[in-house]
Amino acid sequence: MQRYKPFLNALRKLLITIVLVVLLILSVRVTEPDLVKLVSSFPKAESIMGQLLSPVLFDRESEKITVSQVVPVPCDSVSATAFVDSGPRIILDPPCGSPKDVINLRGYDLPKNADISLRWILPDGGLLSIKNIKTDDKGEINMPLEIRPITTAVDGKAAQISFEVSLPNGKLVVAKTLKDVIDAMFVTIFMALIATTIGTIIAIPLSFLAASNITRRGKLGSAVYYLVRAFLNIIRAYEPLVLATIFAMIVGFGSPFAGVIALAITTAASLGKMFSEAVEGIDPGPIEA
Repeated sequence: MQRYKPFLNALRKLLITIVLVVLLILSVRVTEPDLVKLVSSFPKAESIMGQLLSPVLFDRESEKITVSQVVPVPCDSVSATAFVDSGPRIILDPPCGSPKDVINLRGYDLPKNADISLRWILPDGGLLSIKNIKTDDKGEINMPLEIRPITTAVDGKAAQISFEVSLPNGKLVVAKTLKDVIDAMFVTIFMALIATTIGTIIAIPLSFLAASNITRRGKLGSAVYYLVRAFLNIIRAYEPLVLATIFAMIVGFGSPFAGVIALAITTAASLGKMFSEAVEGIDPGPIEA
């Protein structure tokens, strides 16, 4: 047997290597990596990445001019509206299209060298940012525009393409983005505070029920111990974001209460496990007495 041991060890390593290679091949097939598309489609994220890497903290008060134009998607979904002939306006060529089509977008009689926020107004009233651009010396823009599937008309209501032109008047003020970030930061802090408080209160009784030296005595005690332990382990396996999504479907998306519930439950599970281990470390003398 000793004579075949080196051969068996080499065979075991070979089989393990083959299994790992097969698993890697299956992983590549399942995940379908496409590095070419990642590189070629990267310009689609240029606008978003630019805004993330250069946040606006301060801005100048400005007068805003909004121009919009209905875009039937697909063309027979709603009646196309006529283009205006004067004043700030949007001209689309063609005036409608299907998802994934590319149309030519032109703007006329706009302020010269002005910042423009280009966006979709979706059929449900939501906004979808496209990019920020500047007009030329003539107050015009000319660019291709891809029609997104999300802009498809719903119940006879079409999406619109919209310009928001900002004309600064010189007064420096705190940007709305910074205000929104600060507000959201304080909301997050208060969410964490109340969720941690609630989770700690819930974790205290759970920790005693999950402590083997307290609860695991007799059939009923053992059943309670294993049930509470299983509950804590299952809850700890979930990401707070997953639970927050579930509760958001119940209390409504955008409500901080969904995040509070999710954080409170995950906090209770984590602290309950930690507290139970601390309880199990108590000197058994006083407990037996």
